[in-house]
Amino acid sequence: MAKWRRGATRLIGAGTAAYGLSLLVRPSSLAKQCGLDNPDDPSTRLLAITFGARDLVSGISILRVHDRSSLRLALTLRGLFDLGDAAACAALLTDSGARMRVCGVAGLWGALSLTLAATS
Repeated sequence: MAKWRRGATRLIGAGTAAYGLSLLVRPSSLAKQCGLDNPDDPSTRLLAITFGARDLVSGISILRVHDRSSLRLALTLRGLFDLGDAAACAALLTDSGARMRVCGVAGLWGALSLTLAATS
C-alpha cells in the first residue's frame, strides 16, 4: 500500500474511533452538531450512543486489520455508514445550516473511505 494511503487509512480509523468515543463520553454533542433542540432528550442520547459505539468499533477495526481484504471490507462499511448518515440527515434534519455541515462532513468522510477501499 502506498505511504499516503496508509496514512489516510490510519487517519480515517483514528478519527472515526475518536469521534465515536467523544459521542459515548458526551452524547449531547450530537444534538449541537445536528441543530437539535433538546440534547438531553432520551431519543437524542440513544442516537448518539448508538453512533458512538458503531463508530468506535468501526474505527478500531480499520486500525487493527492486517490483511488487504479485511481492510477493504472495514473501509467499505465505514464509507457506507457515513453515506447512510448523510442521507438520513439530509432527509430528517430541519436546521438547514446543520444539515449542510453534517451531510457535507459525512459525505466527504464516506467518499474518502470508499475511495481508499477501492484503491487498497
